[in-house]
Amino acid sequence: MELTPANLMQMLRATLVAPRQAAAQVLRFGFAPSVGWMALMLMAVASALLTHISFALMPPEVQAVWGPAMASPVRTAILQWAV
Repeated sequence: MELTPANLMQMLRATLVAPRQAAAQVLRFGFAPSVGWMALMLMAVASALLTHISFALMPPEVQAVWGPAMASPVRTAILQWAV
């Protein structure tokens, strides 16, 4: 299977409708384990980036409560990766 935009959209739909079959399809690609680890790191970095952007848009009262937890994007990315 080629990774074209149309195929990716089809896989996205399959993930929402039948997640087990979609996961089995991705596993059949036979990616090396290092690819999975890189995908996990990319997810953690992207999630941390979006978290910090949304945190910057929150009111100051909310920022005061969550300030210590959001002190470092690196810390947030490590937490996202661990979870």
